[in-house]
Amino acid sequence: MKNIASLIPILSFCISMFGQTKDSSFVTVQQASGALEKQHFTDEFDQVFGTMMPARWAYKWYLLGESDNGDLTSAASVEHKVSPAFSIQLGLGLGYVNRYDTFPPVLPIPLPDEFPAIPQDFRLFVYQLNLQPRWYYNMGQGVREGRSANNFSGNYLGLQLAYTWYGSNLNGEEARLASDQLAMALRWGWQRRLFRDGFAEFSFGLGARYSDGFDQATLSQRSGWDLFANTQFSLGLATFSPATGKKVPAYCEVLRCFREESGMMKIDLFNLLRIADRENLKGQVSLGWEQKLGQSAFSIELLGYARGRQEVATEYASKYEFSGWGFGGHIQPRFYLNLKKRIATGKSGNNLSGPYLALQSAFGRDFEKYTEIAGNEIRYFDGTVDYWNIGPLCGVQYRFFKSGFIDLNMGFAAGPERTDIIRDSNDPPVEETSARFVSSLRIGLAF
Repeated sequence: MKNIASLIPILSFCISMFGQTKDSSFVTVQQASGALEKQHFTDEFDQVFGTMMPARWAYKWYLLGESDNGDLTSAASVEHKVSPAFSIQLGLGLGYVNRYDTFPPVLPIPLPDEFPAIPQDFRLFVYQLNLQPRWYYNMGQGVREGRSANNFSGNYLGLQLAYTWYGSNLNGEEARLASDQLAMALRWGWQRRLFRDGFAEFSFGLGARYSDGFDQATLSQRSGWDLFANTQFSLGLATFSPATGKKVPAYCEVLRCFREESGMMKIDLFNLLRIADRENLKGQVSLGWEQKLGQSAFSIELLGYARGRQEVATEYASKYEFSGWGFGGHIQPRFYLNLKKRIATGKSGNNLSGPYLALQSAFGRDFEKYTEIAGNEIRYFDGTVDYWNIGPLCGVQYRFFKSGFIDLNMGFAAGPERTDIIRDSNDPPVEETSARFVSSLRIGLAF
């Protein structure tokens, strides 16, 4: 009725205009000058990641994440924006490491004479202080053009400075087992606010680390520089200031809930390269293809990988050096839970996103060399390990943005393994059945 009522004066005005004579009609042309501003309309993407919500402070607590050294059990940080493009983050990590915990927990681990013996329940407390100036290289222009507010949802380059202290709890003779570490790295990162009280972050770093003190890998004093490279993924809770009480709606714009797809190629970037130091590094290249079976909730994923690893470590009373490479893959039928129901209720498209159950059949061959020293005993191995296992998995997979994916699963696998020793051809192959818990996290590109 309001629309109809609003048409009455307009029609009356038009009729009166046509009713005028030519002598009484006038045409007025005016030109107004002014700046034309580009308009930005808020959508679900902005609301999920808070791109239009200003924030100068972010207080973050890491629920899921990976530290530089893998030993931290709790971490928190505060990040402050000094300008739309630049911020400073200060983080604190706490934790402990116990690489000698085994059964029975009473036997000491032998060390050189100048060091006390280490009991197998020995723990080193770990503290880490982390300072990281960041440059959000696209945010300054985004704020000027009205595409973003001044906040923490963006891509950045950061210079990471981290100091780690192992063994702050040690006293007396055991104090000689303490060590510290100074690391510097250049990091490229992706950080986003999640709804009102969360955040997610992914970064890749390349840098150098100086270590001084007792080295648990070599059971000796060590001082020197190492290169390292790693990827980090963090997920947690956050409080932003100034606070906002806005209710954030659906996240489907980001997770591509309504995308229709029958196949997807996946390239894993999360496990591509890890360099702990010059003696401990690993990497894996993997390519997967997942195909839906018709319009059903079933799919099959085929994956192939090639990997390499080099390690120098101490485990219990043994020291070992390991190097090797391998290749393999898996066949993984999947069933996406509640997919038909989500489609019927308008919550999802017919795609490859959501929680799933799977039956994984994995196979591969590894070429390995290692030397293990335990007291006066030395054991060598140079050979191949062939394996095949099968078992159930539960997991979750989501597409995000145009070309991203995350796939997390865990489960149980069992199957035969065959070890062939190359060094001494007289030794027969060793065949056994292994059973283990398995898990996998892949983050990367999808097409």
